[in-house]
Amino acid sequence: MTQTLGSVFRVLVIEDEAPLRASVIRGISKLTGVEVVGAGTLREALDEIDRTLPDFILSDIDLPDRSGLELVGELGLRSQRIPIAFVSGYVRAYRSQIPQRSDIDVLEKPVGIEDLRNLVRQRITAKHPIGGPFSLADYLQLACMGRHSLTLELRSVSATGRLLVKNGSPWSAADEEGKGLAAFRRLLRVPDAIITCTSVMDDEVPQDVEGNLEQLLIETAIDIDTGVDAPGEAPLQDTPSHPEPPPAVPLEDEFSVLWEDGVRELLAKDYDGAWDKFTACHTLRPDDKSVNANLRLLEQIRARYKTGSM
Repeated sequence: MTQTLGSVFRVLVIEDEAPLRASVIRGISKLTGVEVVGAGTLREALDEIDRTLPDFILSDIDLPDRSGLELVGELGLRSQRIPIAFVSGYVRAYRSQIPQRSDIDVLEKPVGIEDLRNLVRQRITAKHPIGGPFSLADYLQLACMGRHSLTLELRSVSATGRLLVKNGSPWSAADEEGKGLAAFRRLLRVPDAIITCTSVMDDEVPQDVEGNLEQLLIETAIDIDTGVDAPGEAPLQDTPSHPEPPPAVPLEDEFSVLWEDGVRELLAKDYDGAWDKFTACHTLRPDDKSVNANLRLLEQIRARYKTGSM
């Protein structure tokens, strides 16, 4: 099962020099959620387009059979308008022949692979400007509540990454900067991300993210609010690294209602309201480890406010 949100973004690379074409395909393919195919002539490119329409075309101009500029007319004959980036070492000679449109870019060789990746990222964002109805935190909460095992692929102009959830618990995270908890927190900060959710879970991936999801989300939200960087962040003093969730209780139970309200207000950064709710929870269950962990967390926050460090 693959959800439609965040479907594969297909790139067609047209370049007659095989080594260069292979290098560009390999470089762009490193972007998450991007499929890259290649062609060495305009005829091969049109065959690819007729088989499966690409989302973006990166094309040389000087091709063995015809000019790459003829792509614009060929797409018009097919009633298609696909973003194109023309790349050439002779841009000035062709400038007057290239249509002046927002969906056509012109790049002069040589072009770095990171510049090409950024161009693809921009076209992905232009096609998916909102990123869907759910945030990464929403997907994680839904997965953990249902005790699912799945993979979440994330991409935006600024970042790409992957999160794995196993049996309803965070399992692994990786982005372009690294892996583990630091990557998990960086990915949660990414704005306007396109997210692909699949039921595939790679059992070979070792676990590098541990802890209760609610606590991880709360700590990340607080870090964002206080301006703490995700990489290399030290845990708050006296806060257990793996706090246990509260025992399962009926929804109508007073403790359960207070706990859920406290978590909601903590995530919403209503720290005074959260303090009141968790204090009431503490009165009902003085030995509850999760309640005591959140109260210590709130004490740290209240101390920061008093010292003016926030």
